[in-house]
Amino acid sequence: MAASPSAGRKRPSPDAAEVGTESTSGEARDASALEQRARPQPRPVADAIEIARAHTARPGFTFNHFTLRCLARELDPAIELSDAAAERLLADVDHFMSTVFAHAKATSAARAGLDDAAAAPIDRADVAASLKALYDIELPAESA
Repeated sequence: MAASPSAGRKRPSPDAAEVGTESTSGEARDASALEQRARPQPRPVADAIEIARAHTARPGFTFNHFTLRCLARELDPAIELSDAAAERLLADVDHFMSTVFAHAKATSAARAGLDDAAAAPIDRADVAASLKALYDIELPAESA
């Protein structure tokens, strides 16, 4: 069996461009990791609930595209909502709230023996029970 012409030769060492590329990609990974850590992180859910309460408790507050985008940005600085996305989100929120309040009113009416659910009074406990029943969402305890 004849020896191949390359047998016994050392493999050529990588040139400077290849070495630089390896080092640059490592530096890029490090820079990316630093950027990830430096980027503002979304707020915890408890903070988000408090921020939402503060926004919606302001006199004259209306839930519209602008306030929704401001709230979203405050909750997570990386969020940028377009008008179309805000419109879809508002429609989803409206449907969600309508569903929860309709369930709470129906439950309250049944408990009170009322025929008209629209006339049934509801409170935070009714809404909390509906959120739990419909979506398995538990409201945090009310702060004193």
